[in-house]
Amino acid sequence: MVGGDARPEYAVMNAVGTDNKLTPEEITAIINYEKTSWGNNAKTVNPEEVKKIIAVISLFTVLTFIYSTRYLLRPGENDADHIKQSIL
Repeated sequence: MVGGDARPEYAVMNAVGTDNKLTPEEITAIINYEKTSWGNNAKTVNPEEVKKIIAVISLFTVLTFIYSTRYLLRPGENDADHIKQSIL
């Protein structure tokens, strides 16, 4: 997720996950802090669980790109330059 600036009177929220280059251990620490702070008493996660989630998200992202490219190509086209141009 990218960072956001919801309200100008507050600081911009930093990006999280792979956009912020956090390690699975750092993501785990953030998740567990949220799950156990402010009176929360939720089950914590471990880095291996976070790594599995990251792998699934990465795979889903790649498959979505492949699917999108396949179905956005016009008949007879061999490249997706027009897709890149429409995205940019």
